[in-house]
Amino acid sequence: MKTFILLFFSSITLMAEPAALEQARKSYESEISKIDEKYVTWLEKMIASAPISDKGAYRDELAKVSKNVREGINDQKDEAPEENWGKIIKIDSQDAKGYKIGRLKEGQTVKLQYISGIWRAYGGWKEESPDSATTSQHKLAFVLSSRTGDTTITNPSRTKDTPFEYQIVENGEYYLRMDDPAVDSNVGVVSYRISID
Repeated sequence: MKTFILLFFSSITLMAEPAALEQARKSYESEISKIDEKYVTWLEKMIASAPISDKGAYRDELAKVSKNVREGINDQKDEAPEENWGKIIKIDSQDAKGYKIGRLKEGQTVKLQYISGIWRAYGGWKEESPDSATTSQHKLAFVLSSRTGDTTITNPSRTKDTPFEYQIVENGEYYLRMDDPAVDSNVGVVSYRISID
């Protein structure tokens, strides 16, 4: 019986979160309105260097933070411009096809406007808005999918104040995604307004 009690309390000790993690989370949550890149980087370092018994807690925390970003909890607090055209869509950086626009015909016009959100293509990089990204992988890709492969037609930017318009010159399936085909390490979801005429 004594052995059972000892093992029980030992398991509780192993499941307890490291004190350093609790302190770091409090600091992060106090600034929940913005992405704290230092916190994410710190978690990644702790996963690599922490004792085996603590690694799980740090991995769980990193997954939770990443999930928050993906669900838009930490999106930039940009309000959608007051417009009465199109519909609001979300583009997930971890989806290789992002947002599927569908089949478009020559002569149709696609209109896009950035609404909100930031994303990141690699753990060591800082999150950016695709509308003003300086890192090429963080830009929005307007892609044509065909039998010969996928082709990025253009990278729309600065669309928040002046919506982007593109007239289709080739029939085919089109979609929007982060301009980074290696989606496994991507984090974040962004929102755009879109219309097709």
